Amino acid sequence: MLQAWRERLVKLLAGQNWRVGRPFRSQPLVRTDRRWGPRLIHPGPKPIEVDAGDWVEVTAPVPRRPYCLGRHCRVHLVFWSVSRNFKRSARSSPEPQWMARVEFPSPRGRSLGPRVTYSLPLSCLRKTGPPS
Repeated sequence: MLQAWRERLVKLLAGQNWRVGRPFRSQPLVRTDRRWGPRLIHPGPKPIEVDAGDWVEVTAPVPRRPYCLGRHCRVHLVFWSVSRNFKRSARSSPEPQWMARVEFPSPRGRSLGPRVTYSLPLSCLRKTGPPS
């Protein structure tokens, strides 16, 4: 390692580029590869302004979640999802979109067990007040 540093110092003092002739050179980043696709997509504007803790109503049918239509729920998290796992999700399309992690209140009052949360597309929700 000391020899490599000495060679680099000698080339720098001689005004040469010390990177020329090295066996391992940095490669240019290829962003056309499919692995880079989701990371390059910037989030679009939110369909509705919702934050964690807000109450929303499911106003549009959600694929694979027909029982959610018309119910009120509380938002736990709002996120931009680029996941392309389309098999069992509530997405209407595999394209990246805004999603919300929501929790429905128990229909029989306060339950002692763990709550069930769902990830729903933000375009299917409408901001409301707490249910009466």
